[in-house]
Amino acid sequence: MDKVQKKQLRFNQGSNYFRQRLVLSLLSARPVKIEEIRSKVDLNIGVSAYEVSFIQLLDKLCNGSKFKINETGTEVTLIPGSLLGDTVSHSCDISRPLSYYLEPILLLAPFCKKPLNLTLRGKLQNDINGYTSIYKLKNAALPIMEHFGLEPSIQVSFFGITCNTSCLNF
Repeated sequence: MDKVQKKQLRFNQGSNYFRQRLVLSLLSARPVKIEEIRSKVDLNIGVSAYEVSFIQLLDKLCNGSKFKINETGTEVTLIPGSLLGDTVSHSCDISRPLSYYLEPILLLAPFCKKPLNLTLRGKLQNDINGYTSIYKLKNAALPIMEHFGLEPSIQVSFFGITCNTSCLNF
């Protein structure tokens, strides 16, 4: 029987919708290659620290996924594996709030093989970049997910000015 090779998704537009592209690649089980990530700017060429942190989080959630970042950081390739879930702990980059990491995980969590118990450590809010507050996610997204028979919960703990913890359970 011939194996059906899935066509690789390829994006040349850079880092726009970076998180969404990686999430859709994992859900569709199709490889993705994102090119020209900040390649036309003089400073901060390639993937940023918060994007690398997000890739590391996805790597912890998956089994068999392969992430490749080229030497200059302007290309990211993902060959998706299976979403495992289970207990995962991750320290997020503090240049983005926890909701930056949590939004795409809410899309992936229902498809994990095991129930997801995720602990994220990092900044709770960052109003400068216009990201959604974790409290808005808790009060808006979770009730919608309950309509689909899921029972998610988010607990927020404070440990200091810059280090907060968010726990997501599915």
